[in-house]
Amino acid sequence: MSFLRRISVNYPKLTITISLLFTIIISFGIKSFIVDDDFFKMFPKDMPSRLLWEDMTDEFGDSEFLFIAFGNKDSDIYNVETINSVKNLTDAIKLINVVDKVISLSTVNIISVDPDDEEELYTDRLFPERKLNSNDIINAKKYLDNNPDIKNRLISIDEKFTAIAVRSIVKDNNQNYRNNADLMKSITPLVDKYLDNYNIHYAGNPYITGAVPELIKSDASKLILSGLFIMVLLLYLNIRNIKAVLMILLVIILSLVSMNGFMGWMFFFTQNTIFNFTMISTSMPIVLLTIANSDGVHVVTHFFKQLRHKQDNRTAIESTMKAMGLPIFITSLTTIIAFLAMFYAPITQLMGYGIVVSFGIFWAWFLSNSLLPSMLLLSRWELKANFISKLGFLEKFINNIGNVIFHYPRRTLLVGVSFVILGLVGISFLKVEVNIIKFFKPGNSIRQSTEFVDQNFGGTMSLLMRVNGDMNSPKTLNRISEIQDYIETHPEVKMTASLSDLIKEAHKTLYNHDDFYTIPDSLNQVRNLLFMLPKEQKISFVNTTTYKTGMVHTYLTSLSTDEIVTISNDIENYIDQTSNGQLKIETSGLMIILKDFISMIIESSIISISVSIIAIFIVSFLFFKRLIWAALSVMPLSSAVILNFGLMGIFGVKLSHLTALLTSIIIGVGVDFAVHYISSYRRHCKNGSSASKISILTMNDVGYPIILDVVSNMGFAALLFSDIVPLNYMGGLMIFAMLSTSFGTFLLMGTTIEIITRNKGKIM
Repeated sequence: MSFLRRISVNYPKLTITISLLFTIIISFGIKSFIVDDDFFKMFPKDMPSRLLWEDMTDEFGDSEFLFIAFGNKDSDIYNVETINSVKNLTDAIKLINVVDKVISLSTVNIISVDPDDEEELYTDRLFPERKLNSNDIINAKKYLDNNPDIKNRLISIDEKFTAIAVRSIVKDNNQNYRNNADLMKSITPLVDKYLDNYNIHYAGNPYITGAVPELIKSDASKLILSGLFIMVLLLYLNIRNIKAVLMILLVIILSLVSMNGFMGWMFFFTQNTIFNFTMISTSMPIVLLTIANSDGVHVVTHFFKQLRHKQDNRTAIESTMKAMGLPIFITSLTTIIAFLAMFYAPITQLMGYGIVVSFGIFWAWFLSNSLLPSMLLLSRWELKANFISKLGFLEKFINNIGNVIFHYPRRTLLVGVSFVILGLVGISFLKVEVNIIKFFKPGNSIRQSTEFVDQNFGGTMSLLMRVNGDMNSPKTLNRISEIQDYIETHPEVKMTASLSDLIKEAHKTLYNHDDFYTIPDSLNQVRNLLFMLPKEQKISFVNTTTYKTGMVHTYLTSLSTDEIVTISNDIENYIDQTSNGQLKIETSGLMIILKDFISMIIESSIISISVSIIAIFIVSFLFFKRLIWAALSVMPLSSAVILNFGLMGIFGVKLSHLTALLTSIIIGVGVDFAVHYISSYRRHCKNGSSASKISILTMNDVGYPIILDVVSNMGFAALLFSDIVPLNYMGGLMIFAMLSTSFGTFLLMGTTIEIITRNKGKIM
């Protein structure tokens, strides 16, 4: 620290050159900066439900489909033009190299009795390959009306829309998981080409995870730039000098660029995908921007205060860096430790997140101790200008607030403690939301499309159950039917499908009567029906090599996290309670994976917060050398965390993998405010300030930069206007994080220090 201080003061031009040169070198890593839209990579590779899902997809194929629903509200789909559009688009999609399977009206097989042998079944296409006529349409409609499971999957309730379901390959030739963004980029032009005259709705997990991450990043980028502009404006209104504001902005921008460059270099050297920019990474720029802004604000405001008294650039910058060097170093160190703790988080992508943000914080510290003081030193300042010689409105305001707070410290502390107690109560109401479709406000086009498909077709969320047993056995098939019947009692379930359904349908078709829509009692009859069914129909429901495992597919409407937990637990309890021990049934699918992901989010948040508090305590003790200061340093952070999560619960703000990461903002600014306050208090102690005035002097010293830091980050209220709910939460929580940490610093820690000082009758 002292080395950087000496270099920046004695060789400012050299310091600026070296700082910019290092930044440019690091920034070149952006060449290897990769944006990865694969939502599935958020889930740890050793996550049990993911491992089971991978095993299931290897055996039976993927269950996640992209749905393309289209039609016209003024006519039904039973016409030659619409069916030809289905056929043409289906044929075009099949040619895409990442597509594994396409299901549409043009691919549906019908099962019927062989006219040459009434004891045999044969299959044919619902629509013939030749030119269609009106009779083909009539016959197809009759078949679909008699087979509601097929109809409900591909035709809307009002019969005015039809759907095409597309399944992509799970892994490519290099064993890399599919990228749904690539699938959407390939399909969208084809849809535009063949369905120009139709209303179109996309849905399904491949659509959400393929198209939405890009939309989130685009929306976030625009709103963050808006927030940055507002931040600059607020800084200017308070600092009252555009040159000083641009210096702070330069530190922020260079820190952000360097962080992205570092991310690229790390991927270049390690080829580890944890260093790809994913959906989780969306909050990284906000986190670093907040911390870099805080460093810059503290240096600049303290410099102007010193310049007001000392009237000399060099003396002012030396005094500033001597006072600010240690607190900025401590805050940066403890925040870095907190983010590096994410290395132990159960969510894989958080490991890379923690490492990359830690470097960004380090580089913000480096630039705040080298580039920024050198620029301040070399610049010419008009010493009689108002922004130096006179206090600004905010500075006067916070000084007056300090007089009130420390005049009634006990009352103020009581008010602060009351809010913390309210936060503790609110934590019990905190809910978790990890279903991406719920990230969008009602009325948003993406959410509307998904809800349209949910309401009019067979549902877009999957629940998979693998049955281990003899799939030829009537007992096994009847047991599967019982489970399906129970699952379908839930109104959120649109349909279920299994080998039992195929056997029942084949049995009914063979005897041409609805009474035979049952599982035959005879093992031989079941085997005969299985033999007559085409392999392409069975392969998604049974292992056609061993017939020892089968799959039950359940499709539901897109659910909230609470509903996912409730329904999946209810189904699992039913299976356990009615089990005879002869079958082993395993559950997975997106629904179960999201359910398991909930506990990981909570665990990651707890790890990050706990390590942060411990790290801050230890580092504060090492530098301040007293347990009382170490304990007080964690007070703002602890109270802010309680307030943050408590008010989230009270106001219904859901905890997600995005909002959970915003606790890191609380960590960053919480420790920042506390350390700066304690450092200033101790500095006044060493200068011989009286016990009756020391809290006021400390408030006058650090109150303004802390509040300016809070006010300047209010620009991120722009995120409240996004259609994406987590970005709304980010905006609101950004504001609240700043307010709650300053609240904890002044109303709790500051008043506690003042009360202890008064009780002792001397400085701590």
